[in-house]
Amino acid sequence: MKRISESDPSPSSYTVPVYQMAGIVAVFTIGYTLLPPYFLAGIAADSLQSSSDEPLTSVQYRATSGSEEQTTEKGLRVIGTTQSFVFFYDRKESRNLIIPTAQIVEMQQSLKSASQRSQGSDGPEKTVKDASPGP
Repeated sequence: MKRISESDPSPSSYTVPVYQMAGIVAVFTIGYTLLPPYFLAGIAADSLQSSSDEPLTSVQYRATSGSEEQTTEKGLRVIGTTQSFVFFYDRKESRNLIIPTAQIVEMQQSLKSASQRSQGSDGPEKTVKDASPGP
């Protein structure tokens, strides 16, 4: 039988070196902060591109500030707004559209379902005219 001297470490007193602990913490921190946003962004992008019963918006806006020439975009999905801009996604052309609120003349939101739109049926619509904050 071998005698254990006091200089031999016992299994209960084993400690993880500092660099290994720092590596473990770094891996978990990076995984915790990067992976959820990556997967949640994919889910949000898929929901924008899918054909669902979300309302579609038609927007009429001035091409440039101060001009009278107007452009109309149909079939847009509202992504979000700020005080100065409205963000849309055009699923047909796979592009984002950012329009300053001062240039928006009219927004019309169609609350029709996908089946009603394909059949040409009229559903409830909501219209906001002259959404610009003024001169």
